Parts: sequence; C-alpha cells; structure tokens
Amino acid sequence: MTNVFHKKPTKSELEKANFAKELEFGNSYEKKLVKYLKPSLYAYNDDNEYDVQMVFNGVVKRYEVKADRMMARTGNFFIEFECNNKPSGISVSKADIYAYFEVGGGIYNKLYLIPKEYIFDMINKKAYKRIVNGGDGGRAKSYLFSKDTFRNFEMS
Repeated sequence: MTNVFHKKPTKSELEKANFAKELEFGNSYEKKLVKYLKPSLYAYNDDNEYDVQMVFNGVVKRYEVKADRMMARTGNFFIEFECNNKPSGISVSKADIYAYFEVGGGIYNKLYLIPKEYIFDMINKKAYKRIVNGGDGGRAKSYLFSKDTFRNFEMS
C-alpha cells in the first residue's frame, strides 16, 4: 500500500491560488461586458489603467470592469483608491467608465455603467458612507457607496 502525503499549502501559496481564481472570475466579466455592449472593435488590457478598450462609431471608450459578489447582500459599491499605502483603483485608473456587475448566485443580476467623472464628483461631495479597509487581505482602502448613489446608471 502506498501512502501519499501532501504538505499543507503555505499562506503565500493559498493567496496566489486565490488570486489566480479571482483573476479568472474577473476576466470572465470583461468578456460578458464586451458581449453585452457589442463594440465594433475591442482590446483587453493587463495593467492597472483599464480593463477593456472598445470602439463605438469611431469613438474609443475605456472600461474598468468589476464583478462584486457582496453588493447584492450589502447594497454597497466598494470603490478602491489605495492599496499597500499606494494609490490604486480609481486613483490610477484611465478608464472612462466603471462597469459594475452585481453578482449573486454565480450569475450577474445587474449591471451599472458609471462614468468615472461622476464617481469622482460623488467622492468630492463626500456622498460615500465611509472609507473602509477590505480586499487584498484588508490592505485596500475603499470608498463605500450605497447602490442608490448610482441607481441612474443601472442597465435594464
């Protein structure tokens, strides 16, 4: 009889595996957005500036795509602006529009297409509930907004 022993994965190994799984999940929603919007041309991007660039009638738009599993339960948008004490998320994004998929039960329930400038306007007006730590092992600082703040951008 052969015994096979597996070592317990390290915290770092678990974080890398979870990151890869989350990245695959997020990338699937980038594809869903392209399918939903049906641009004439599109290209995916792998840096922190934006996720997808699309062309509609000769006009280029850049999208940041988020698939949020917590939104359906909490009723909140989580908009990151800092991670590891460095600007991140909306602070460094070159996207024109934030596409937020509200995900529940493994499928998306709602899609919000929010101009980044509108989000900045709401940040400047301090329309967020509060600033919270979360994501990336609690290292990310984010604005927590009520879904109602962006209800006019919900797609049907």
